[in-house]
Amino acid sequence: MFGIASRNEVATHRQVARALEARGHDIAVYEGPWRGWLDAFAAARLFAARNAELAVVEGPRSFAMFGWARLLHPSTTVTGLAATDAEAAERELEGVRSRAHRYRRAVFLDRDGTLMPEIGALGRPEAVRLMPGVSPALRALQAARYELVVVSNQSAIGRGAVTAEQVTAVNAALRRALRAEGVELAGLFLCPHRPEDGCDCRKPLPGLLLQAATALDLSLARSWLVGDSTRDTQAAARAGVRGILLQTGWGGGDPAAPDDASAPRPVRDIAAATRAILRG
Repeated sequence: MFGIASRNEVATHRQVARALEARGHDIAVYEGPWRGWLDAFAAARLFAARNAELAVVEGPRSFAMFGWARLLHPSTTVTGLAATDAEAAERELEGVRSRAHRYRRAVFLDRDGTLMPEIGALGRPEAVRLMPGVSPALRALQAARYELVVVSNQSAIGRGAVTAEQVTAVNAALRRALRAEGVELAGLFLCPHRPEDGCDCRKPLPGLLLQAATALDLSLARSWLVGDSTRDTQAAARAGVRGILLQTGWGGGDPAAPDDASAPRPVRDIAAATRAILRG
């Protein structure tokens, strides 16, 4: 993700850009004014050097300038930004990026026990560690044109064990750890509620998947969900998504697991899940 501010609204763009950077996005701010063709060529070189997916601009002159720059680096999408706070800007720009990709399918991923070890309430970003095999598996899914979307219950927020700000910092660290391995998340969708709160987003309900599908323009029928809890596979079934249960983390032995044999048989790890997805 790449932020560009023109001189008229530098302060607003810079504030949003820095907030997005704190949420784990790869951001740069390039300030105008724009004077002509030389600036368009300079912008195109900058897009290429940073492998920019999005160029966020304001004003018709900036749109025109970077529209020409995009001709030289067509993988960059030029867009405006209506949102003025980080969370709304994140959703807006993630939607723009996903629509530009046109994959229209995703692998939804549980966080704890799937991407990271299951260690309970986590509020320290320095404790973020990727599970073995996660990076090559996600790179393979990304190369196969799947958006990678985290959907995670975080009731520790509702219980007061961690703050929303701490969870945001942990998720930022997760984004950075994956980016260092060549993986870019399309979005993270969290439920902060306790089971007794009666929300519609806590897995095993499908609310997080429905939110993500709307925000990122995804076809649920063409998507998968990978997780270590039967809550994950139940949410997948309710959303019309194909679910895969892992032996890592809870391994299907979570408190929500049914007493009968109706839970799907877990596969060994995320590498095995990826092979199953790529076989179709």
